[in-house]
Amino acid sequence: MTQVLRSGHRKLIDAVEQTLSKTEYRIASTASLQNDVARLRYDAYLREGAVTPSRSKILVDRFDQQPNSTTFAIFISGSLAASIRIHVPTLGRYSSPALDAFPELVGLVFNPDVPRILIDPNRFVIEASASHAYSALPFIVLRLPFLASEYLGAHYATATVRREHQAFYSRTLNYRPLVAPRPYPTLIKDLGLMLVNYQAEKSAVLDRYPFLAARPGEAEDCFRPLKNWLREKDADANILRPVKSPAEPISV
Repeated sequence: MTQVLRSGHRKLIDAVEQTLSKTEYRIASTASLQNDVARLRYDAYLREGAVTPSRSKILVDRFDQQPNSTTFAIFISGSLAASIRIHVPTLGRYSSPALDAFPELVGLVFNPDVPRILIDPNRFVIEASASHAYSALPFIVLRLPFLASEYLGAHYATATVRREHQAFYSRTLNYRPLVAPRPYPTLIKDLGLMLVNYQAEKSAVLDRYPFLAARPGEAEDCFRPLKNWLREKDADANILRPVKSPAEPISV
């Protein structure tokens, strides 16, 4: 059985690396690409029954224009295959979807005496045909939050997911459930909150999935604008200061 599991794991790593060789991560900075992502979101959520039909056939929200976020369009072999948005909320004026839906997270993560950085990945969607063509695509998408966590020095990362997806996050990235599923803005299916202590778990996760590590220059290309913005806002934010205890666990 162990040999079978190892063989399956090796096949997964090979599949991810093969797909990654054809992958391009683009920041959705143009109106055209933002519109393509908005349509992809709508199509993906409608397919899952997470939104009701809309005449506009796009899905946008107030968090799209926040400066503490970056939306990515993920291309494989030149075609838009997936998207994810990443927020870095602060104690001040800049929130995120997870903090909006689960306000109790503020008290669990942020502490003025122990500065911490939180990564909030959200709007994780995959194009229908790409989901069938590339079995490794979920890992291709989830590399981005992992890269962000490492490059920005994050202590914790959230996942707001449906109950049936929680086992995947627990098994692969060592997330643990924190808050039971509840109504989530703009969606008609409840999402639960999961959390991972990135600093404590990253070594084990990388040992299991080495493809999550950044390629040369990759993290900087993806997250340099967000890091520069965070540095500018450090004066009024509980982020990007010396870390006192990066692996300190949260007690809930």
